[in-house]
Amino acid sequence: MFIPNSVTGITLIVPKDYSDKLVTSLMLTEKFHPAELSIAYPGSYNNEILRYSQEIEGKVNKFSSILSDINIYGIRNGGEIKVSKWIETAKSISAEYDMLEKEIEPIISELKSSKSDREKIDAFLKEIEPLKDLDFDLNEEKKYGYLGFKVGYIDIEMIPSFLEKMRKFNCYIFVEKGEESNVAVILYKKEDEKEIEKILAESGFSEVVIPKDLPSNFHLAYEELKKKISEFDKKIEELEEKIKAKEVYLKDLYSRMYTVKEALRIYSQIKNTDYFSYVRGYIPAYEAEKIISFIKKALDNRILVIWEEITLKAVKEEKLPTEIKVNKLLKPFSMLVENYGYPLPHEIVPIYFMAITFPIIFGIMFPDLGHGLLVLLFGIYMIKASKGREGWYNTGLLAIYLGIAGMVTGILSGEFFGSLTNLSQLLWNGHPLIPSPFEEGSLSIYFLINISLKIGSILLISGTLFGLINSLMAREYFDAVAIKLPKFLAFSLALYPFLIYSPSVAGGLIKEAVFGGPGFEVMLIRFGVLASLFMLLLFEPLFYVSKKRVKAGISALTTSFIETFETGIMLIGNTASFLRILGLSVAHIGVMYAFTIMALLVWKGTIGAIAGITIYIFGNLLAAALEGIVVFAHTMRLHYYEWFTKFYSGTGIPFKPATPFARIVMI
Repeated sequence: MFIPNSVTGITLIVPKDYSDKLVTSLMLTEKFHPAELSIAYPGSYNNEILRYSQEIEGKVNKFSSILSDINIYGIRNGGEIKVSKWIETAKSISAEYDMLEKEIEPIISELKSSKSDREKIDAFLKEIEPLKDLDFDLNEEKKYGYLGFKVGYIDIEMIPSFLEKMRKFNCYIFVEKGEESNVAVILYKKEDEKEIEKILAESGFSEVVIPKDLPSNFHLAYEELKKKISEFDKKIEELEEKIKAKEVYLKDLYSRMYTVKEALRIYSQIKNTDYFSYVRGYIPAYEAEKIISFIKKALDNRILVIWEEITLKAVKEEKLPTEIKVNKLLKPFSMLVENYGYPLPHEIVPIYFMAITFPIIFGIMFPDLGHGLLVLLFGIYMIKASKGREGWYNTGLLAIYLGIAGMVTGILSGEFFGSLTNLSQLLWNGHPLIPSPFEEGSLSIYFLINISLKIGSILLISGTLFGLINSLMAREYFDAVAIKLPKFLAFSLALYPFLIYSPSVAGGLIKEAVFGGPGFEVMLIRFGVLASLFMLLLFEPLFYVSKKRVKAGISALTTSFIETFETGIMLIGNTASFLRILGLSVAHIGVMYAFTIMALLVWKGTIGAIAGITIYIFGNLLAAALEGIVVFAHTMRLHYYEWFTKFYSGTGIPFKPATPFARIVMI
């Protein structure tokens, strides 16, 4: 639960003509992670298998990309694959894919090209839409050599200065106001063209030029573009229908190809002699007997199983794969941990702890019922739009958890889309459980400092404790005593006051400990932390000196000095870093308070009310989106940098058993 599931190594030996049956039986278990054989085993690898293994893997990756382009995701189970010999099946399915690629790739290429062209036309259509009523031929002005003509857009704020600069020219200017920019039509003398172009450039004028393949008339060009878009829509629909007609076959072929790829993953690790085949890999220790029993039955007991002794030396030298099994509901937090890296076999996995700490920290920094609701709705949208994409689904589920956390802290702080909705008055009579800086003043800041330091102390102390436990589980007793134990004691003794006392009392104890005050707890902190740091500095060098290895002791002293100095810096820096919880929580409330004031300032009359509502809605959307991203990033940082660095290396190898996507039938 809190550490990876242990795996055991096995080497399987079968008669050579049983190789295909062996691969099939291992595939059916869905629990075999193939690994390289020791050079001590005789035989050679099958070059044809190796070649097809690489070829099929490349084609599966390309096929997956093609399916993504046409919005087909999450193919897990489907189809049936009949196998006599895996190499023959690989050849057959490779040829089948080549035929499909020749047929479908031109359709997909044409579809992508059509969509791209449509997007370009649509973008230009929107650009000239304000000019669609200009129903005259722009080429007409060419008949008159002394006239120049410009049509385009100019920023609203540049209009006054532009008109002032143009006064000296004998020209005609038509300007139609828009929301962000104005449509400008300028007719001028050719002799003034260079000066006018300079003024236009200074004024941010953006000229609209009709492509040569369209009529030189904005009205006609607009109508022509609408026709082209309609034609592209029809063409895209026809191409998508062609692809949809093959969707079932595409999914079936992909599932069969993926199954062959996985089978060849195993086959490519098989060594063959004249009479026997050897393969090595890992299986979960808790299911080992069941798996071997299944394989023996499938091969009529014509198999020899060699069990590997998994020693700590083997774990460190080879890096055994690690299997993490979590409930589907915890997959989002597993995703966050795996994003940092996989655990080593004897390393605490922080998924379950993170499932508690991550939402709590996010919620405290994002305390608003309305904004949490928006994050929750975003999560629901991500799940509905996932279409089998595991990453999208897990991200959506994570957003739901974080949204709920924000909603809970929003209720406790009386915030619902800011303070203008008066949720605090409705629920808490103006005195919410999490006090607002604008209602409770210093009490709120004091409360948030207390929460921030308590959370920081819990994570930092637990992180160093987990680091100590990891060393003990790996039987690295010297590392545990020389490094991990002193770090745990230093962090525990320095930070425990923040766990049991208020910040002012805890701060007073720390101050007295630093500057030489009296009292048992003060002495415990002062001498306990100093003793821990001296232990970290001197234990390893003195150990080597006691073994009469003076040079090693001097080298260790340099390393331990850096370790001690870094621990002292981290003790201060990591603790202070958790005050970002206070900062971002206050910033979130402050931003919404600012938008509330802005909305109230303009809230006079009907127009003022509309303007105030617009400002308030915009402020809420901005805060929910931008601050949501910022708060998420800082929550990640507190876990990855401040916490994980104390105990979690993330340098393990994931357990990836060969898994079929299609039902295998041996013939």
